[in-house]
Amino acid sequence: MSAEGARAAQWLGMLRAGWQWWRDEIAALLPDGLRRQMASGVAIVAIDLESEAVVLRRFAADDVSEIARIPRPQFGAASLRAALAPYLAGPRLLRDSFALRLPDGTALRRNLSLPLAARGNLASLLDIELERQSPLEPGEVYHDYRVLRTDRRAARIDIEWRIVRRRSVEAALEICRQAGVELAVIAFIGDAAPPDGGDFPVVPRASLALRLRRRLVPGLLLLIAVLLLAVAAGAYGRNQAALDDFSMQRDEARSAARGSLLLEHQIAAARRRAALLLQEKQRPSVSRMLAETTQLLPDGSWLTVFAYRDGEVRIQGFSNAASSLIALFDASPLFTGAEFRAPLTQAQGSGLDQFDLAVRLRRGAR
Repeated sequence: MSAEGARAAQWLGMLRAGWQWWRDEIAALLPDGLRRQMASGVAIVAIDLESEAVVLRRFAADDVSEIARIPRPQFGAASLRAALAPYLAGPRLLRDSFALRLPDGTALRRNLSLPLAARGNLASLLDIELERQSPLEPGEVYHDYRVLRTDRRAARIDIEWRIVRRRSVEAALEICRQAGVELAVIAFIGDAAPPDGGDFPVVPRASLALRLRRRLVPGLLLLIAVLLLAVAAGAYGRNQAALDDFSMQRDEARSAARGSLLLEHQIAAARRRAALLLQEKQRPSVSRMLAETTQLLPDGSWLTVFAYRDGEVRIQGFSNAASSLIALFDASPLFTGAEFRAPLTQAQGSGLDQFDLAVRLRRGAR
């Protein structure tokens, strides 16, 4: 064996010994129950809302076991609490996590392709997209998303976006609350893993506990990796190649930060445009104002000028009952504050009065 091969084998043996030592030391500090959970993976009890029954299943590592089936007419807080009694006992930290899974058919699904830089702002982007695409008010729906694919070469991220009516979920949520089941996840029956984000009303501490459990082992591995890198760096010292690598990563991070900042500015601008559009939608249209004006004008009247600006409508024309216009417009549900901007003058040879009238839109009129 060459000298380089011998050194590589020596370092590999040191890494293996370091891994074994660190794993044993961490395991010795953990309670027995938590150590068993780490060994078997994260366990989740799913409450599946199927068409004929509510099926309770436990997912642990690669094992799936059915706990109970509750017919839909019998599904209530008492029956759910009785079926899950063994899983609701014991210390909260060591309990299984609970998930409510909805029927796949209840969700409106959309596949979106977004810039990779949008990953840190997906929640804000989807809130804006929800106002634009959904016929329902944001307060009437819940939504979540799953990341389907990340293409770093193309700098794109593909997600599946799911939207459901709140009223289709509220009854099951209330039953879970009354049964003392703290939901860490709300997803769909066909899901193999929790969603990557959304606004379903999970219990924050239960969701946090699940995230901590899922990241505990990777966190320990990361800590081990950092420790081993520190040992290797101390042995070999700093060199120019490491410095160049660090500089390249720093430049990439700066570029990503600039892209994220630009995206945040774009999101803010989109929110401002959406607010302006909402204000415009809440105001009566010009055609609505013109229609109301023509309905209010008495017979024997016609317009020569109709103008709208900054909440004020200006009309000019001729009428055989011009003196009654102020009362007519003030009685309208759309207009108020009618006043003549010029004295009434009689048109020669017609017997009609020429008028110049200004009215303002009523507050809240639509």
